[in-house]
Amino acid sequence: MAKKVSKAKSGKKSKVSLVKRVNKKVTKLQKQGKLKKSSRKGASIQHGNKNGNAVPAVAVETRYDSEGNELAEEWDREESGDVTLLADANWSFNTEAERRQKKRKPDGYSMNEYEVNPRKYADLESQTAVKHLLPIKSRRHGIIQQSIEIDEPAEILPTDSSEGLPLLQPAEELPALSTIALYAQRRRKLEQTKLLIAALATAVVENPEENVKKLRQLRVILQDTDPDVMVTVKKWSMMSLMEVFKDIVPGYRIRVPKEEETSPEQKLKKETEEMVNYEQSLVKNYRLYLEELEKLINGMMKPKKNTKGRDLHAKLPATALCSLTVVAVNCLCSLLTALPHFNYRLNIITVLVPMMAHKMQKLSVPVCTAMKQLFKEDKLGEASLEATRLISKMIKTRSYIVPTQVLDTFLSLRIKNVDLDAESEAEKKKQKLMTKKEKMQKLSRRERKRSKRMEHLEQELLEAEAEESKAKKTKFQTETIKVVFLTYFRILKKARKSLLLSSVLEGLAKFAHLINVGFFDDLISVLHQLVESGDLMHRQMLHCIQTVFTILSGQGQALNIDPLRFYTDVYNILFQLHAGVTNGDALLGLECLDLMLVKRRKQVSFQRVLAFVKRLCTLALQLEHNSSLATLAIVRSLFQIFPKCDVLLDSDESQGSGLFMCELPEPEHCNAHQTTLWELHRLLKHYHPLVRRHAENLLLGAPLQGQGQLPVTTSRKSFGELFKEYNPDEMVFNPPVPMPSQSQSASNKSKKKMLHQLDTFSSVQIRHLVERVQATPLDCAHADFT
Repeated sequence: MAKKVSKAKSGKKSKVSLVKRVNKKVTKLQKQGKLKKSSRKGASIQHGNKNGNAVPAVAVETRYDSEGNELAEEWDREESGDVTLLADANWSFNTEAERRQKKRKPDGYSMNEYEVNPRKYADLESQTAVKHLLPIKSRRHGIIQQSIEIDEPAEILPTDSSEGLPLLQPAEELPALSTIALYAQRRRKLEQTKLLIAALATAVVENPEENVKKLRQLRVILQDTDPDVMVTVKKWSMMSLMEVFKDIVPGYRIRVPKEEETSPEQKLKKETEEMVNYEQSLVKNYRLYLEELEKLINGMMKPKKNTKGRDLHAKLPATALCSLTVVAVNCLCSLLTALPHFNYRLNIITVLVPMMAHKMQKLSVPVCTAMKQLFKEDKLGEASLEATRLISKMIKTRSYIVPTQVLDTFLSLRIKNVDLDAESEAEKKKQKLMTKKEKMQKLSRRERKRSKRMEHLEQELLEAEAEESKAKKTKFQTETIKVVFLTYFRILKKARKSLLLSSVLEGLAKFAHLINVGFFDDLISVLHQLVESGDLMHRQMLHCIQTVFTILSGQGQALNIDPLRFYTDVYNILFQLHAGVTNGDALLGLECLDLMLVKRRKQVSFQRVLAFVKRLCTLALQLEHNSSLATLAIVRSLFQIFPKCDVLLDSDESQGSGLFMCELPEPEHCNAHQTTLWELHRLLKHYHPLVRRHAENLLLGAPLQGQGQLPVTTSRKSFGELFKEYNPDEMVFNPPVPMPSQSQSASNKSKKKMLHQLDTFSSVQIRHLVERVQATPLDCAHADFT
């Protein structure tokens, strides 16, 4: 009862549909027997849906018997009657339906066109043919109309009655353009695009903060797909964007903001917010530009086959794609060398490193040059470390089958400060830290605070003195040299017959002073095996010997190693140098002699020095003037270090017994003290005046002042400086040789005339002698060639 009272008090009406109430009422009347036997026709119920829209009336037609049971509908038949009806051939479901429809429609009724066509909805109107489906009723969105697109039926063309073929109507022909008109049209497009690119780039450079959005327009031009001007426009846009970024990029690395900083709760000043938005927009456009360049490069390096919707670049001719790739590689190289501090440096290096080993010189040479420039200009060493690691990984992945120019880039590394004992120092720091913790536990609270303040103060002082950057630089350079030596030792161990061996030996010769002492014995034994194998060229052998003596002149002085075998090798190699192709290798041989004789002067015997002085003077006769000057400079320094070498200038005195044997391979036993430096007299008639001056100075005992002294500017230069300064690779005298005076030129003309007459006279005599010898029969019966 309480529940009923509460319901009545609440005043709420039960939610029962109208149909359900009608059915309840009919059922009640049926039970009471008050329902009429005849059927109730036309009883209709109207109700609304949830959205308040009226629903069409529903006709309820039922038939009941005397007991109130529902009867079957009028058109339901018994099984026997159905069989009899279906046996009639004139009856069908379609005819029955048409008969019923005709009964409903008056006579003379004809269907209008709009009744035959399907209904159309305003929100689904489109240009394509649409088939409307049944709507869907949703609680949230109400009634949703559905439709699908269908293909329009093909238009039936008129056919020829005789053959039954469709008659095609001739289409309107477009006017054909001549070659000149096409060229003019293309030129007009290029001019318009050029002006647009120039205007956008100028606006961005003038005011980057306000016009940074125009970088997107330049990138859109980069994605131009007009086949007439696509290649040229892409090149222009790539170069323009490169120059724009080089001008507007700041001199620092832009940090990516964290999620907390970008949240709307974080409030910033107006200027700060504008600066942050500008930097993020700049970084985003820079990243998208690099992605476009990478797509162009990867399109040539890794062409995709049988891919749907592939890039338009794959449809370009090979020459056009190659030219685009060359421009993209040059842009990346320029950005790497100009902006090594900015974002995405590692990404650029990752894209460029595989191009170093490309077979096309247009792609590999610019990348190798850019890497060398990066190594030379890198002050901190972080970029060099990243590039070195990627190059080493690429060489290992390709099984050491790469061009030598890839490994030659390591020679441009500027590595000076290296901490070879970094690991031992790290262990010492850990021990000190442990002892420091123990001390901190024993200290009082006030003393702990004071020690922490002192540490913080010391760190600030180091930052002010830039000591922290020095420590970072040393760390980066140490890691770099480890990667370099790891690559070199791998090649020496696994690929000794590779083409990279020459670059490895040259690199070891340059960085030998940075090798750890623990590798000295093994490295020297490996280099000796290479030299004794006979498989190396003279340049590779000189690199091996230079590496060995660089090690022995530094930390390897404490090693008990006799390099006598290497002296013999250098003594025999020197005569392989001449004024032809090997003239450039003369500097390498002289550097080896400087390490062997000048820097190890106390470990060299006097007989060995005399043998090398004699060989160097002989070598000076067959080299170009720059190499001859460098060779005579070495001889002059040996004369000053070993004054007893002047015994080779005296032709009357002889010391000891024996004869000089220049063909003997051992410098210790060739009896060099029994010969003279007659080569200096021949050098007095050399074509270069400075060579004549050096030969005259040596003949007088290499005096520092007085008669025969050299000019001060020349005497203070080393042999390497003389070699480079007087280099004749450009086929000119550098520096130029002064012109002779008039008296000297007149005397030279008279001498040439006499020599010409002498040559003519001697050639006639030689010709008669040859004819006489040819006319004389040879008797080879008693010839003995044993």
